[in-house]
Amino acid sequence: MGKRGVGRSKKLAETRRKGVERTIITQANVELEESVSEIEGVTVEFEESVSEIGGASILSEEKCNSEVLEALVMKIVEELKSTVREGESQPKPWVEVIQGNRSLNRGMAVDFVAPTFVNGKAKVTIDESDVSGELEFWEILIILFALGESLSMNAVKKFMEKTWNFISLPELFYNDDGYFIMKCKNREDMELVMEQGPYFIYGKSLFLRKWTSDFEMKEDLLRVLPIWITLPQLPLHLWGERSISKIASVVGKPITTDECTAKKLRISYAKVLVEVDITQKPIETVDIMDHKGKLVEQKIEYEWRPMYC
Repeated sequence: MGKRGVGRSKKLAETRRKGVERTIITQANVELEESVSEIEGVTVEFEESVSEIGGASILSEEKCNSEVLEALVMKIVEELKSTVREGESQPKPWVEVIQGNRSLNRGMAVDFVAPTFVNGKAKVTIDESDVSGELEFWEILIILFALGESLSMNAVKKFMEKTWNFISLPELFYNDDGYFIMKCKNREDMELVMEQGPYFIYGKSLFLRKWTSDFEMKEDLLRVLPIWITLPQLPLHLWGERSISKIASVVGKPITTDECTAKKLRISYAKVLVEVDITQKPIETVDIMDHKGKLVEQKIEYEWRPMYC
């Protein structure tokens, strides 16, 4: 008697093997379809749950298989990443950014106004009505610069976000002469910024001054700077607006006091922001004749001042 299995048809064995494989594949397809169906069911429940968040409805563990939900979330994340990658683009060249800047329908219409001539030279006269709108638009500006420091727009914006988070973020403009112009949302914000300080950026003093229509960078910023001065042990009866204005005017043009001085929260010294001509030697004391005829010598200290030889 021959051995068991000897003589079995190879063709029959192969057919049976393929049948088993077909059965396994069919079962796998069924399981895959059930998994997809289950994921779709979770998606529906997930969407229903999201729509019911306002009613504090949360998808229960009984309704949601955690592993299937995790697979669904991962799939969504991958799809979002793919969408972001497809949507990424290189920064546009500057020539493309300003493309169309000279388009006639994007600019401001201007008219011809015949000039006048004096001794053969053209002369233009600007009236109050010509500038009233611009003066109103730019009246809440602050000039901002740091001596000896070339600041980037990004660096100044980060400084503004961190330091002046108590106001609405101002608009920022850069001038090629090396200074920034900050346009506040309103006058209250501008006053709050000016009352604070002194300010420092990268270890350098940051100077702020209110914009005026006669402002000139080379004439003003390089000669006249806003500097905080203190009046240590200023007699209490001299803390009024008029008295402080007179005393600070000896140093330069007073701009504002700090909040503690205005509200008399600190009486050790008064603090005033003054526009000072830095080409002149700083004044260190001032003689004050009070209302009773008493002469008082008041000391003046500076938060910052240039070095003199």
